[in-house]
Amino acid sequence: MPLFHLDRPFTYRLPEALRGQVRFGSRVKVPFGGRRRVDAWVVGFTDELPDGARDVERLVSPVPVFGPEELDLLRWVATRWAGTLTDVLRLAVPARVAAVEASEAAPLPSGAVTGDSGPAGGAAAADPLVELVGRGRAGAVYWRTLPGEERGARVVALVEAALAAGRSAIVVAPEVVAGSAVLDAVRARFPDVADLSSDRSERRRYRAWVEVRRGRAQVVVGGRSAVLAPVRRLGCIVVDEEANPAHKEQRTPRYHAREVALGRAAWSRSVCVLIGAVPSAEAVAAVRAGRCRLLEPDRVAERLARPLVEVVDPDDEGPSAARLHPRGLAAMREALRRGESAFVLVPRRGAADPDAPGARTAGQVATELARMLPGVPVWRLDREVVDPKAKPPWAGEGPGVVVGTVAGVKDTPPLPLCRTVVVVGADAALGQAEVRAPEEAYRTWTRAAAWCGPHDQPGRLVLQARDGTHHAVQALVRSDPVFFWRHELPRRVELGFPPARRLVLVEGPLPEEAATARSALAAALGPGAELLGPAAMGRGWRIIAKVRDAEAAALALRPVLAEASRSGGPRMSVDVEPLEVLAALRASATT
Repeated sequence: MPLFHLDRPFTYRLPEALRGQVRFGSRVKVPFGGRRRVDAWVVGFTDELPDGARDVERLVSPVPVFGPEELDLLRWVATRWAGTLTDVLRLAVPARVAAVEASEAAPLPSGAVTGDSGPAGGAAAADPLVELVGRGRAGAVYWRTLPGEERGARVVALVEAALAAGRSAIVVAPEVVAGSAVLDAVRARFPDVADLSSDRSERRRYRAWVEVRRGRAQVVVGGRSAVLAPVRRLGCIVVDEEANPAHKEQRTPRYHAREVALGRAAWSRSVCVLIGAVPSAEAVAAVRAGRCRLLEPDRVAERLARPLVEVVDPDDEGPSAARLHPRGLAAMREALRRGESAFVLVPRRGAADPDAPGARTAGQVATELARMLPGVPVWRLDREVVDPKAKPPWAGEGPGVVVGTVAGVKDTPPLPLCRTVVVVGADAALGQAEVRAPEEAYRTWTRAAAWCGPHDQPGRLVLQARDGTHHAVQALVRSDPVFFWRHELPRRVELGFPPARRLVLVEGPLPEEAATARSALAAALGPGAELLGPAAMGRGWRIIAKVRDAEAAALALRPVLAEASRSGGPRMSVDVEPLEVLAALRASATT
């Protein structure tokens, strides 16, 4: 766990031999404690030395890790998400590869731009987003896309506009097995892009980071860590699929790329573009608060682009009927007759009670389909049976039926020749004991529906749901996220969950420390916070705090965390604004 009591500057003497070599942001080796030698980063200079100041031993790297502006950003991330500066540096800077630093190519002057920055086409100038970036304006925009809309060309145009204005660009996309069409488009347009994706080798990632740090690369792409890249003169920062859980860091400090992008764009007077078909609750809150403008498609165009959605009640054929509705089976058979495949979405992949409505697994549904569609190939698309790096079993085969889970929809591009989707277990997806369950179900269905094409084409989505009036179901039929949030937000407000209030999750490994931790949290956060728990979590405990301001809460917790790490108090880890709040619902029963 982070040592918060050590999260402060320490003063060392700089020997004469190192003067002129060590700069702001340099990585150096220093003695610490007894005989330990640790890496440290220079965060400033002073003429006042305390008694007993020890010497910096050597310069570790010729490439400074950060400048003053980058240090401010890293410190803000540490404060905002209850972490330490060292932890943020570990996430922001790829593992050092000394051989990469051997290149002595001189850095470009600050703000210099190289590379092909010409416009992709004359039509780009009419794009309001491109115009915003090209004019050097500042602000944030949420671009809500049409079903199946291609995003890559527009993002490329945004990057070109930033470069033409003498500024740089960052494009962040969720790192999923299937990759990102947006990042692929940027890579194709800018072959020398600095790619910080985690699937690159350590050498390639560090080389890309060094090129950015030296001012030689102005376009950066990658996963969530790319949002922290040390670019100069930022003009545009794009976050594709802003609601994807992959944008949330799972290590301390658990920052969210969307929130970092919004904050960074505000400070650098640049443009932040958030992209998605169904905005997250946090993005909706940002739009309502005036922090972000909404760029949504014309409603007529949206109606024309929406797929055909058919809602059927799985019980309308009687309790003894097959669990797969005849209308869904008929849609699959029609697709097969056209020489196309069909996709069946189930909410779960693990073991389940086969008699529980909507609780069937991918394996159970696949077995049922093989019986009901004799002679038709049935494949499973879930992590239990498919190696994400291997060739899928249906590749190169004829039409068939693919049974997949939510992860299959989120992490997989549209299947070839597949315009028919059948969703089973919709009620199970909506009924999960999780505040975000309707939001996630609706978002997953929307992504799957985009595979089907416009409603005037043969493709269709058949949704098996007992409650066809649920606002998530109706929003899908209407292809209308505004309708969804108009009904979902009052429910969140009533429960006191995001975005109405923000959450802070605190966990610890020792049950005997839970009561002491709760008292310390209550004192630090004050009477305005509502604490749920402690609740048992494995062998440990967890507490959820409902607060008005997550950043203020994280700041208030720092003295508690510092005192705990200094004195051996309760061991705690903190997740500011966790994505899953199931623990809070369980914990509420114990308060």
